[in-house]
Amino acid sequence: MPSRQSIAQLVRSGQVFDETFLLVEKELRPTKTGKLFIRGVLQDRTGQCPIVVWEATERFYEALPRGGFVRARGRVEIYQNKPQLIVDSCVPVDESQLDLSDFLPATTQDVKALEKELRQSLRAVRDPGLRAVADAFLDDVDLMAKFCRAPAAKVNHHAYLGGLLEHTVAMLRTARQVLPLYPVLNADLLLVGIFLHDIGKIDELAYARVLDYTDSGRLVGHLVLGAMMLQDKVARLRAAGTDIPDILLQQLVHLILAHHGEYEFGSPKLPITPEAVAVHYLDNLDAKLQAFREAVDTHPADEESWTGRQFMFDNQMLFRGTAEDRQRRRSVAAGGPSAETGDDTPQRKGGLD
Repeated sequence: MPSRQSIAQLVRSGQVFDETFLLVEKELRPTKTGKLFIRGVLQDRTGQCPIVVWEATERFYEALPRGGFVRARGRVEIYQNKPQLIVDSCVPVDESQLDLSDFLPATTQDVKALEKELRQSLRAVRDPGLRAVADAFLDDVDLMAKFCRAPAAKVNHHAYLGGLLEHTVAMLRTARQVLPLYPVLNADLLLVGIFLHDIGKIDELAYARVLDYTDSGRLVGHLVLGAMMLQDKVARLRAAGTDIPDILLQQLVHLILAHHGEYEFGSPKLPITPEAVAVHYLDNLDAKLQAFREAVDTHPADEESWTGRQFMFDNQMLFRGTAEDRQRRRSVAAGGPSAETGDDTPQRKGGLD
């Protein structure tokens, strides 16, 4: 069976393609002369790419299934230093003949291993109230199934199945390194706060097929959804006789509501506890470095030292390093010898949305 032409492979100007993709977005627009064209986004498990369909009609536009599958044929064009697909023909495809796993981006890490590491990290929590809260979430089978499948964002960072779990575990790894350096931090509160800081994303985002926002995600958002989920779990624990002090609950709610760090980024509160400050910066660090890695790795011209402009970095271009730097990073990511340590230990990869 011939291999698929993946989105990740469509990076060179003039490349032609004829492949089935998931149509994530579509929008009908007029040109300056009044003719119609379509802008949209195609997706497979390797990523997404914008498309343009010139000489479109309303009838043709309506026939294309948003959130459905299409067979698209055309060529690659580089626009503002990024690939876009110029589609010459596009027809709907019956999904019953398709393997849906080919079209959903997913973490390359072992999800079961990540979940095991998450649970092991939280077993270090000794405070009885915080441990009861953590266990209430960990013992919720349906909730944890969503947590292990959800992306961490629609775009920007960890925007793939398993991204939320990967992001959370990366933050826990960094926290374990940071905790001995800052005795002001309450380790139990920090670890549980990291676990719960993005818990609302399991309901904020839709990820059965197309990564998008749910109605509650758009109307309420994951910070408030997470705080509401926490309040509900604590109410159930208290009804069953478990003592959860009010001040403990309030600090956890604060960690969730303040973790974006600034009002302009959606935080209804600014971080005013040491743990909230730590969660904010650990979250931002992992999100930014993951987004940086993705921008560097997906740049269409490997010989170039700079990426295109990146929205998450104030629309600046990012330095990709020298050719030697990029080769070293690939070697480390593949489990090769680390240039810093000289050993063969695989370096694990570690957002703000």
